[in-house]
Amino acid sequence: MEHGSYLLMSLGLVALIAALVYLRAFVTIVPSLFACCLRWKEVINLEDSASLARMRNIVFSMIMLPFVLMATGYNIFCLEFLDNMGPELRFAICLGITAVYFGLRMTIAAIMRPSTFNHKLWGAYMSCFRDFFTLNTLECLAITGILALCNCSDNAIRSTILIISAVNYSIHLLRRMQIFASARGVFSSILYLCALEFLPSGILIAAAILF
Repeated sequence: MEHGSYLLMSLGLVALIAALVYLRAFVTIVPSLFACCLRWKEVINLEDSASLARMRNIVFSMIMLPFVLMATGYNIFCLEFLDNMGPELRFAICLGITAVYFGLRMTIAAIMRPSTFNHKLWGAYMSCFRDFFTLNTLECLAITGILALCNCSDNAIRSTILIISAVNYSIHLLRRMQIFASARGVFSSILYLCALEFLPSGILIAAAILF
C-alpha cells in the first residue's frame, strides 16, 4: 500500500483518533456482531437493544473512512485503471463507488419495502447489512495490519480481504434470507435478496466492466 499521500495519511490518522475516542463502542458491539454470525435471531436482538443499535450505528459510521482507505490502498474493487492513478484520485473514485453503492441500496430498499411487513423484522432485515459490513471491515482491517507487519505483498493482502469479505457476505445473505423467510417464506425471501442485494452489486459490476 502506498503511503506517499499526506492527505490519505492525515485521513488515516483522523480515523485512528476517532476509533480511540469511541473505543468503548467498538469493544461493546463486537461480541454482538460475532453472535449475528451464529444465529439469525441475534440480528433481531441487536436491533431490539437501543444501546447496542446506537453503538453499532456509531461504529458503522466510523469505519466507512477506514474502509475507503483500505479499498484505495489495496484496490479491493479490482479496477485495473486505478493502478495508473494518483492516491488522491483513487481515493475519490473509491469514495464515489462506495457512496453510489450505498445510495442504490437505500433507494431500492425504499421502493421495495413491503407495506404489510412486520416493522420489527424489517428493521432487523435492513440493519443486517450494517452489522456484517461493520464486522467484515473490522476483521479486514485487523488482518491487513497483521499481514502488512509481516511484509506480505499487496496482492496477497487484497486476496485475503476478498476471501474474508466473500465469507462474511455469504453469511449475511443467509441471515437476511432467514429473517425475511420467517415472515414471508423462502421464495419471497430469495426474490427480495435478488432485488436488494444482487441488483445494486450487478449495476456496479456492469459499470466497472463497461468503463
